Parts: sequence; C-alpha cells; structure tokens
Amino acid sequence: MINRRQFLKNSVATTLGAGSMASVTGLNNLAMGATTVNDFKSLVCIYLDGGNDSFNMLIPNTPAEHAAYKRSRQSLAFERAELQTISPQGLGADSFGFNPNMPELKNLFNNGEISCLANVGSLIQPTTKADIANGSAILPTHLGAHNIQQSYWKGDHDSSGRSTQDGIGGRLANEFVNRSQLPTLTSVGNGTDLFLLHSDIRFYDLLRDGLVTMHDYNVESGGFNNLDRAARRSALDRINQLAARDPNLLVQSTANSFIDGLELNGRLQGLIQDIPPLSQEFPRGNLGRDLKSVAELISVREELNMNRQIFFVSIAGFDMHASQSELHPTAMRGLSETLAAFQSALKDLDVESSVLTYTASEFGRTLTSNRDGTDHAWGGNQILMGGGIKGGEIFGSYPVLELDGPEDYNGDGRFIPSTSVTQFGTTIAKWLGVPSNRLSHVFPNISHFQGQEDLGFFV
Repeated sequence: MINRRQFLKNSVATTLGAGSMASVTGLNNLAMGATTVNDFKSLVCIYLDGGNDSFNMLIPNTPAEHAAYKRSRQSLAFERAELQTISPQGLGADSFGFNPNMPELKNLFNNGEISCLANVGSLIQPTTKADIANGSAILPTHLGAHNIQQSYWKGDHDSSGRSTQDGIGGRLANEFVNRSQLPTLTSVGNGTDLFLLHSDIRFYDLLRDGLVTMHDYNVESGGFNNLDRAARRSALDRINQLAARDPNLLVQSTANSFIDGLELNGRLQGLIQDIPPLSQEFPRGNLGRDLKSVAELISVREELNMNRQIFFVSIAGFDMHASQSELHPTAMRGLSETLAAFQSALKDLDVESSVLTYTASEFGRTLTSNRDGTDHAWGGNQILMGGGIKGGEIFGSYPVLELDGPEDYNGDGRFIPSTSVTQFGTTIAKWLGVPSNRLSHVFPNISHFQGQEDLGFFV
C-alpha cells in the first residue's frame, strides 16, 4: 500500500514530467542561466525588524575596550562579570561576551556551531570617516530610515545606489532549478516582503496558524453541507478554467495563479498533516513557532523533492526608543533560546551542516541613549549558524566603541560599516551554489567590492 508521502512525492514528479510548460514554469525556477544542483542546502534569514542594538548583543570584554564601551553606553552598559564570555579564534581568551541573557548562544559559539560578522551594514562602496569628511564617499541614501535601509538588506542596490525592485531571496531562488514543482522560497508568518520578490519567482506564504485555506472550497472542510461545497467548487473551477483561456493576458495570468495556488495548497496541506512531530521543543512566541515550521518543512525536503529551500522569518519589536533596558534583554533571551532549539532540531534531522541560518537587521543603534532607549544608527553585528561555517570566530572588523572615534560617523556611536551587506550576501550566495559569473545578477552592487566578494566564513 502506498502511503500519502510516497503518493505526494510521485504526484509531484509526475506533474513535472507531464505538466504543461506554463504550469511548470509558474511554480518552478526555470530562469535563464539558472543552475542545476544535486545536493541539498537551505538558507534561513531571521530578520530582526526595527534595528537591533547589536553592540549590546556582542560586547567587547578586554579591559580597555570594555571601558570604552561602558563610557559610551552609560546606563545601558553591562558589567564584564555579567557577560557570557567567549574566546574567538585569534582574538584572545574571553575577549568578547554575549548579552548576559544569551547563555545558549555562548554554548553554540564555544561548540563551533556559530560565528559572528562584526559591523556589517549598507554601503555603496568601501567607506571611511576620512572619505565622508572630504566628500569623496558615495553614501547609501536616507541613512537611518527604516524602509530605505531595509531595502539595502533585503534587496541590495545597483552600483549607482538606486534600489532594485526585487529581493535577495527572489533573486537567489531564480538562480536554481529545483527538481520539485514547489517554490524554493517560503515566507513564514510574514506575508509579502521585499526579500521574497522577483517577477519570475513565486513564494509560498505559511501563516503562523498554518496554511491558508479557502473557506468551503475543499469538500472535506466544515461549514455548508457537502453538496453545497461541491457545487461551489465546481462553479469556481469552471470560472477559472474559462478565465485561463481569456484573450486578455492579465485575466489569464490571474486565473492561472489562482489555479496553481490551489493545487500547491492541496499538496502542502496533505503533506504537512503527515509531518512527524519534532523531538525538539521550541520556546513560546512567534519566532519559536516560525522556526519550528521551518524545521518541519526541512524535515520533508525529500518528499518535496527539494534541493534548495530559502526561508524568510521576521520578528518585530527591535525599534527601541524607550524601555530598552527592559525590552532588549528579553528579546535577546528569546533569540538565544530559539536559535539553540532550531539548531538542535536541525541536528536531529542530520542537516545542520546543510542549513545556514543568519540574522539581519536594517541598522544598529546609537551607543548613546535618549534616557532609556537608542536611536537609529548604521553598522551592526550579525549571527551565522550552521551551514558548514568556520565556527567560533568573529569575522569582519569590530570597532572600538568610542564616541567620536575613528569609525563613529557623527559622534553619538553610529558606526560606519567595515563590511557591506553586499559582501555578506555574495559570500552566502557562493556557498548556496551561485556561480561566480552570476553573483552580479543577485547582488548588482558587488562591482564596487572587486576582490572582496568572499568574506571567508565557510570551511
């Protein structure tokens, strides 16, 4: 007897083999120049929406540098004795520490399962304080504006600094031909986001409460009696079939999208119902629910016939202009606990070296505080986990946390990034399998960082 998983696997393969080209290209990634890969890799972006105060996430612990940190941060500073100390390779014993509320992150770092990238942010070109002072620097537009800085992190910009109209996730997905007919991209609990957008790529939106279903479309659902539901479904199917043959291309496209969406929803609904429970418990909260869903979808990668999966997860609440001393430690605790749970689940699935998880946020926060909060800044620190990275290291250049120091943009602790999000992205893209000659298609601004496309954080 064939089980539901095997049926779904076979039905996906059959559809790919026998389906019309229109339906296949609607759901699969058949882009010009796309790469066929046979191994499995997954990318998970955790977006910390609002601008994470990452200099209170990764903190210097040598006496001189911690003293500079403490002078700058004042009431928001943590004492050395409070830190979750780490010894990054090449930087000395206990030279840094994580936020006191992140013991899980400390353990992951010490076990070589995570690393950090220091002072990364939006840049059009390599930039120093002297470049800004003499007017030679081409700066990102609207520094400190949430939406514009998010566009650098989620969509990159071209070499002139103009925003692109599609997202990094969408462009990455467009580079690969999956064996599966299901989308490479999945948004978990976030709906449509710039990160996911691309004119030739579809993504699947998984709500925190589960798959989106159409009320009274499926005969098995509750509500009206089965006869009414069957009649409604038949009528809706006929309308869409007629629309799909309409001479108006917009009507055709809308109908085909609707039909493809219902077909995809049906496949995933059946598959998700059969996913075995994960052995790992996840913390409560949106991030825990979202990453649990990601782990579940990774667990059925073979049934989905997927060799590339890209997930986007976003958690709000990091724009802390007030009550930061209360809110930020709680956010750091939740991030630490949930990352540890997710990594444990990936190890149970034996895919931890094939799944790269990274954090992103539109900017860091000022070192100075406005009473009990911080303002929008520029560069910040990010976390890398799994994916075969060189663990237990801090990549990039961590700045001296000194007000009006050599890397402080304007005197209140807004640090000029030493590493561009473009370089960050191209390093990840190369690991994912994007050929070197295609990197500029995914990250058009890489032309300003020739010879610096790979930050070297993979083994």
